[in-house]
Parts: sequence; C-alpha cells; structure tokens
Amino acid sequence: MVNFTVNMSRKRNYIFISTSRPGNARSDYFFRLAEEFTEKGYCVVMFVDKHSKVNLDNKYIQCITWPNRRPTSYKDFIFLSKNIINYKPNILISSFGSVNLMNITGVLFGVKNRVNYLLSVVDLFGNSSSKSELFLRKRKGVVYKLSTLLVANSLGTKKGIFGYYNIQNKNNIILPNLVEGTSINYLPYPERKKQILIMGNLIKLKGHQYLIKQFVNVLEYFPDYKLLIVGNGEEKNNLQLLVKELNLQNSVCFHERVNHLEVNKFFSEAMVHISSSLSEAFGFVNIEALREGTPIICTPTEGAVEIIDKGRNGEFFDLEEEYSLLNAIRKVFDKWDQYSLGALNSFAENFEIKKNIGKHTSLILKKCK
Repeated sequence: MVNFTVNMSRKRNYIFISTSRPGNARSDYFFRLAEEFTEKGYCVVMFVDKHSKVNLDNKYIQCITWPNRRPTSYKDFIFLSKNIINYKPNILISSFGSVNLMNITGVLFGVKNRVNYLLSVVDLFGNSSSKSELFLRKRKGVVYKLSTLLVANSLGTKKGIFGYYNIQNKNNIILPNLVEGTSINYLPYPERKKQILIMGNLIKLKGHQYLIKQFVNVLEYFPDYKLLIVGNGEEKNNLQLLVKELNLQNSVCFHERVNHLEVNKFFSEAMVHISSSLSEAFGFVNIEALREGTPIICTPTEGAVEIIDKGRNGEFFDLEEEYSLLNAIRKVFDKWDQYSLGALNSFAENFEIKKNIGKHTSLILKKCK
C-alpha cells in the first residue's frame, strides 16, 4: 500500500489517471487535466512510469509509480487493486498500455466510471491477419467494451478504432489534443528563415519519401528554400539515399529529434510546417506549429481535416499529385500574413490548453455522472 505524504481531504472524491511522466505534450495534457479536476473538488492520483520522479505543488494531486515499466503484470494488478480499495475512486482514466489493466481492475472492484482515451489510428497497430494479431484485436475490443466512456481526439480516430475493434453504441466524446501556449516571441515574415519544416518520427507512415520527391518541384519556383526534416527513425538512411539520388543535398537538411523545450523555436523560424502522413490521428506537431503562427500544409488525414481551416490557417495537398505541394505552398506564400494570423487565432480558439482544458473536464464529468 502506498502511504501518501500529503493530507488529502476525505470529503473529496478520487480520480485515478494513468499516463507517463510530464515533459511531453501528451502527458502534460493529463497533468493539466488533473489540476482542473482539483479545481472542481476532486483529489487525483497520477500513475506514471516506474522510476519517474515528479514534483507537484498541488496538494490534491499525488503522483505514484507503477511497479513495472509498463503496467501489464500481475504485480501491477495487485498494486492498482490495493489503491482502489484504499481510495475508492469513482473515475479511472487511461490510455495506451494501461487501458487493459485499468478497465479490468476497475470492473472487478466496481469503479463506476472507466474512461479510455483513443489517441492513435488503426494503421499504427498493424493489419496482420495472423492468429496472434486477430487474438490481440479481439481482446482489445473486449477491453474497450469494458469502458464506460471513450474519448477520441478526432472524429477520424473514433471511426477508425470503432470500426477496427467492432465497437458499437458506446458512450463517447470527441476532445481534440491541447498544448500549452508559446513561451517565445512571434516572428513575422521578414524574420523567418526560408525554410519548410517537417517534424516527426522517420517512419514510412509519415510519408517523407513523397514529400522529398514533390519538393523537387517546389525548388523550381523557390530555389533558395530549404526543406528541414527533424526527427529520428528507421527510414532515415533510406531518406538520405533518396535525397542523394535526387541531387538535393544542398536543399534538404536532416536534424536529430529535438526535445520538448526546443520545439517552439523550430516552428517559429519556419515559413510553413508540412505533414505528409499517410494516416494521422491528431498530430501534436500541427497544433504546435499553429501556436507559433506557422501555417500548415497537410495531407487530408483523419486528424488534419479537423485542424486545418482551408484558406485560413493552412492548405491540403495530395501525395499522388506531382505539383500538389507546390500549389499549396504558393497559395500560402501569396497571403502568408493572413494565414499566419489565422494560425494564431485557430490555435487560441481550439487548441490552447489554458483556454480549453475546462471544457474537457466539464464534458468528462458530465458523461461520468
């Protein structure tokens, strides 16, 4: 049993949230969610990765670590069970690897509300027809059906996961990703680099190879622009070979993955941010670009269609149409100041955590009554 060092009021109901330690956009969201819950009269227990050290100022939030790196073992089950018995939470919130444990344990111990966040699209799970894959899919579908509320970050994410796991008539809401406001000054057009940015993991799903091929046409109109590819991943060597094959070594640059604190600077210096993903639930990088007033040009993926307001904060392009990227860039560059202002305003309206987190907690609590 965990002995808390803070004196939490027994008059408050408890909420358990499972996430990773703060320091990235996704986990930071759940910690802000916890803070907002305390403003509404709750105590919150955060379950984070093993060996994580988290210092919190809020006396109504306690952070404890799972026994194992990922909460999937019998030891984690016993650990969670004891905490449920002790604190009697009426809401469990989980995502990714902790969903199975939180839902099953919650059902066994009669926790009234079991909330699962759906944050990834089906393509990320693989579509193998092997017996093991089919078993895992069926098992996950059963686990999701044990939830009392599913929270998707986009309508596309919801449709994909509901279809993949054959989920029907399940209580659900759509809550977009939220991030903190910027910590740096806005850079106007004359102060920005002649740079087109793409940030993210270097995997096939992100479509970098299509982007690089279309960038050849962009250089015909904008020969002094650079394409900056930021990130690490299994496709890096292949992408570097493609750049060499197309003789783009002087126009395409690679940069290692940057930490959470450096992201703002890279977005603020770029003219546009590109998302060339074949499939994307709701890319944090897109709203992080909007935060700095950087217009975005995206493929029409599940999440992007709910972020981009064409003609206001960005444009779409087609991976299969040779001049699609160039045409989108020309549209944005022709009215860059207008698009940049639209990016800033759409971020503040829809994706800034300070202005929108209250709506998220209110909707969750309303659905959990």
